[in-house]
Amino acid sequence: MRLLIVDDQTLIRDGLVTICERLPAVEVVGTADDGEDAVRLAGELSPDVVLMDLRMPRMDGIEATRRIRAQQPSTQGSRCHRRARPRPTTLTSTTCRSHTG
Repeated sequence: MRLLIVDDQTLIRDGLVTICERLPAVEVVGTADDGEDAVRLAGELSPDVVLMDLRMPRMDGIEATRRIRAQQPSTQGSRCHRRARPRPTTLTSTTCRSHTG
C-alpha cells in the first residue's frame, strides 16, 4: 500500500512515518504539512491511502480529502485523524475508509 502522510506538526508527521515504515505492506511515498500540499502530492504520487490531519493551515483535512477523492478516484481511501486536547494524536481507525465530513 502506497501511503501519503499529512500533518502540520513535524513531530507527529515524522512519528507516523517512522511507525508506518516498519509495516511490511506499507510504503510511505510522501509527506505534506498542509492540505494544499497534500492535494498537489496526491496528484503527483498517486497514493493508495492518505492519512490526513483534520486541522491544518491553508486547507483543512476535510477539504483536502474531498479534492483528492475528486482528482484521484483510484485512491482507495483517505482517513482523517483528530487531535484531542491538549494535542495528542488519536487515530480513529487502523482501517482505510473515506472520511469526507
